[in-house]
Amino acid sequence: MLPEEFSQLREMMDLHRELKGQMTSNKEKLASLGEQDNEMTSLLRQQSSHVVNMMKNVLDQMESYPEGLWALYGAMEAYEKCFSNMDKVKNGEEISPVEGGGLGPTTVEEHREALLDIYSHILASVQGFLALPAHKKGMSPNKK
Repeated sequence: MLPEEFSQLREMMDLHRELKGQMTSNKEKLASLGEQDNEMTSLLRQQSSHVVNMMKNVLDQMESYPEGLWALYGAMEAYEKCFSNMDKVKNGEEISPVEGGGLGPTTVEEHREALLDIYSHILASVQGFLALPAHKKGMSPNKK
């Protein structure tokens, strides 16, 4: 049901999170080493530089995706989170508060209603994205 570009965007987001974690890890390692081991520090700086360049490439690619694809991505993230929370409610587990301090669904029925609403947004986003002309989908390999 989802366009191929959605999978590509999701992969880019996963890579973005991974690179962000690597950047944090490298920064912590550099801070803990200080100037103790110049060879190790030099290698970590080279790796950090490489990770930063990869991150720039990923961000450039992510900027090329159209707004409609981002809307679809956000709706899918919301759907997955709501579905996960509904399972937690079914199992009597606590759910984390909604970002922004709002009150999200708290019962299974409220979660089902929210899932239906989010699903309608997903369908609208897919329809809107598929209606875009090919050159507006942001997936040209030559686009930078």
